[in-house]
Amino acid sequence: RLAAMQRLLAVSLLALLAVLGAEAVPALLNAAKGRALGAAAAAGARELCSTTEEDDRPNFFLLWPIAPQQFGQTAYAALESVLFHHPTANVVVISMGLADDLFDAYLLEGYCVASFALHEGVLEELLAGATGSGAEKLVADFISRVRQPETQDTFLTLFNSVLLALQVLLGGTSMNMEGLLLNPFDFALPSALSLRNTGIFLERLEQTEVALDWALQAEDFESSWLPRTHVDRADSATSLCMDALCPRSLPKGSSFGQQLLVAVMQGAVDSSKAVGISQHGTVMYRLYVRGRPSPTPREVDGVMFDHEMVVLPYWIQVQPHFSDAWKDFGSEEGELTKHSALYQARHLRVLSDWSLISTARLWLPLNYGPPSVRQPMPGSVADMALKHYSLGLSPRPYRSKPFRNGRKHRLPNIRRLRLPSDAAADADKSSEGAAQVLGVKPPPPEGALPGTIGGFRTFGEIRLVGRGAAEAPGLSPWRLTLSAPGGGIRLFCRREHRRTFANGKTGEPGSAAFRACQAALTRADEKADEALFEMCGSAGEVNAAVSLLAYQAQEGLSVSSSNSEDGIQRLSVEQLSQDRKSTRLNSSH
Repeated sequence: RLAAMQRLLAVSLLALLAVLGAEAVPALLNAAKGRALGAAAAAGARELCSTTEEDDRPNFFLLWPIAPQQFGQTAYAALESVLFHHPTANVVVISMGLADDLFDAYLLEGYCVASFALHEGVLEELLAGATGSGAEKLVADFISRVRQPETQDTFLTLFNSVLLALQVLLGGTSMNMEGLLLNPFDFALPSALSLRNTGIFLERLEQTEVALDWALQAEDFESSWLPRTHVDRADSATSLCMDALCPRSLPKGSSFGQQLLVAVMQGAVDSSKAVGISQHGTVMYRLYVRGRPSPTPREVDGVMFDHEMVVLPYWIQVQPHFSDAWKDFGSEEGELTKHSALYQARHLRVLSDWSLISTARLWLPLNYGPPSVRQPMPGSVADMALKHYSLGLSPRPYRSKPFRNGRKHRLPNIRRLRLPSDAAADADKSSEGAAQVLGVKPPPPEGALPGTIGGFRTFGEIRLVGRGAAEAPGLSPWRLTLSAPGGGIRLFCRREHRRTFANGKTGEPGSAAFRACQAALTRADEKADEALFEMCGSAGEVNAAVSLLAYQAQEGLSVSSSNSEDGIQRLSVEQLSQDRKSTRLNSSH
């Protein structure tokens, strides 16, 4: 995958050297905010793109190192997948020349997205601020070395140094735009950690038959935050994926990121000191786990670590083929599935495949195989992710390819509420024909689960999507009302997923999204009708608040019984369906 991206990077080798200053990102976000507020002043738009730590907005740096003309549907899908799971994120798309107003549609809907076309002039300021005092000569030598990159490796080194410097100075998550985010970036973290104060990396399996002495060993896995059994790891053949195209996250002021940046620069200046960034990062991480479980900050062999670090398993990234190797009706591997099975539907397993990637995976690469086989068929994993993690704000949102003669009329991209059950309905539709042939009974309709975890899995995927009216796009705010005609439902607001403020303490009274969620519940309580939640605001604001909702478990849905094996007599599907009719959540927007 890296080689494929490197070939595309060759298009940009003749472009102007691109650099980014430490003060440029806040200024960029403020400029984007000014454009959005100027266009949406009639709607009373609230503050957008805040860069203050009090608002606790995570930073995301999306890398688009290819020619601007190639920025298309897949790139927009990558952007919207980030905003789907992190509605309050500050997103900066780093490119070689994308237009400044390319993402104004997102600003008008309350999201913070800005395009930054890299330009020459402030690379020295950026690197000097990230490396600290005493590195002036190294910074100058590095700039002279990469000012005119002659190879793809040098070009990637330049981009990686820019990303590392931004992460050290501002903190945030970096990723490329040839994949989709399937869950919040911190969803797999241990409960004691958060996105703001933790370094998060993905594993990479090295293609080698020889044991690597610098790679992760058995004791490294066993001493980490996420220990795994020996059958679920590759000792002496696993490294940290630290390339510019690998998703990773670093907290602001990271000493690990700073030392890694210095090593990258030293390797570029002196080839005798050149070590692959993934290898160097792996060696440093092994020093970190050697000192666990002692809390940070701590020093190990002269290396300072001021934050915790977690390496996520290699399978957290969707693999090109499913491990069960199951195929429809005993079919054989064909040209369309030889490189990847993610673009072809596995009938009868559509729902289980979607459940797997939407609950237990973080990153879905969209560059497996040649472009000729990357055509998502209805019901495939790629089709489901592109459709259901979209906000419908791109110039041409993704739509499934219909199996019918002629060209299907493209329906208007109107505002609507997207529910988790939409994905289940699509999965049932994709496997309906095969189920009828084999006589398989379809599963019961999906319902929302109670409690904090149920809220994360249910309301965490309810989103307002689509554009405003064509004559006044983005100017009219959303009003969302949730009601339960049958009564018996009590909503509450969850704290953000493992969220902490900069001082490391649990936020009180909470972030802006949490306060908006609480206010919407209070506003509904003050009314005499059946409303449970009522909020008016931009799509970004409403989505951030709705994603924190959950409901308390209701009594009477299970009855203790000494006759059953486990002591619990569960309600039948018919009883649950009847009960669901009286506790249905209705929405209006």
